[in-house]
Amino acid sequence: MTEAEHGDEAVSDDRVTHFVRRTLGCSCPDEVFERIHTVAGPEAFDKLPVDYRIEIGDRLLVAVCVTAPWREVLHALEAVVAAGRRYRDRNGFNRFRLVVAAQRAHEAQAVLQPVFDAAGDEKTHLHVLTPAALPWRRPLLQ
Repeated sequence: MTEAEHGDEAVSDDRVTHFVRRTLGCSCPDEVFERIHTVAGPEAFDKLPVDYRIEIGDRLLVAVCVTAPWREVLHALEAVVAAGRRYRDRNGFNRFRLVVAAQRAHEAQAVLQPVFDAAGDEKTHLHVLTPAALPWRRPLLQ
């Protein structure tokens, strides 16, 4: 089992699977979830406000922004989406999902979505969630 560490907080494969299936609504078959690789501080998003890169099978790439305020993510959103699309395409993933944590998720979604839509494509998805919806026991959002 792989785990990503951020401080003293570990995220197990089971918690990632539950999060991706239940919270993000992924309907990938079970065999896709046999291989989960979670990286804290991912180099693919160097100098961008992405805390985790989660690779699920060879199909799904998930980037998670949890420590930066969503308005900071907004300023870097085009670069985050571009980096995610490049990584997705270069490594053969089918989909790229970006998760942004925000206390006022509906407000953040309304502002982030148009920018995300302009930078994304049909294989990219944005999920703006409250920190409590994330798989970490203690959300890292400041």
